[in-house]
Amino acid sequence: MSEAAAGLIVRALTPDRTAAWDDFVARCGEATFFHRAGWQRVIAESFGHQTHYLHAERNGEICGVLPLVHIASRLFGNSLVSNAFGVYGGAAAPDAAVRAALDDAAIALMRRLGADCLEYRQLARTHPDWPCRDNLYATFRRAIDPDPDANLKAIPRKQRAVIRQSLTRGLTVVEDGGYRAFLRALCAERAQSRHTGLCQALLRQPEAGIRQRLRGADRRA
Repeated sequence: MSEAAAGLIVRALTPDRTAAWDDFVARCGEATFFHRAGWQRVIAESFGHQTHYLHAERNGEICGVLPLVHIASRLFGNSLVSNAFGVYGGAAAPDAAVRAALDDAAIALMRRLGADCLEYRQLARTHPDWPCRDNLYATFRRAIDPDPDANLKAIPRKQRAVIRQSLTRGLTVVEDGGYRAFLRALCAERAQSRHTGLCQALLRQPEAGIRQRLRGADRRA
């Protein structure tokens, strides 16, 4: 916990504040899907990285959020990123005072962790004096029309043809909270090359064992 000016307190996210965090994200115009609290668990469990989800409070109410991930590896270096494995991040705040409080807390955390840099992935620059790589990625957005055909017509012709082909294949979307459906599909795909040993071994394990094996394989890579 750190205290800032204007009656602000910056705290680390705790499980009992997850719903309040997401409520703020839903209301804040600067927040994105990648600011949601659920990413903390996804990143920690899937990749094993240390996460630091900070939020600013005023009079007990969350008034700003900043999701941070500490990436420390030989391949990707040592950095504090908002938000790692996400398209967007940075402080989501309604005013400059809240943003400054979160920035100060992030910089202090970076120094305490010994990270080489602090990286925000944002749609627009909020720190003109910070180094910026604004020619690395591009964002394309458009409103979704209620008419599916109108949305298809807005897609370039060749890409639209690919989408139309997929619509004739009888594909369905299934929500699955575990790994087994993915592994079964992977086994089926690799059946022709006969490289199914790891998939079959993982399928015979409990869900916790699958998660641990995948995490270990990611670290070895």
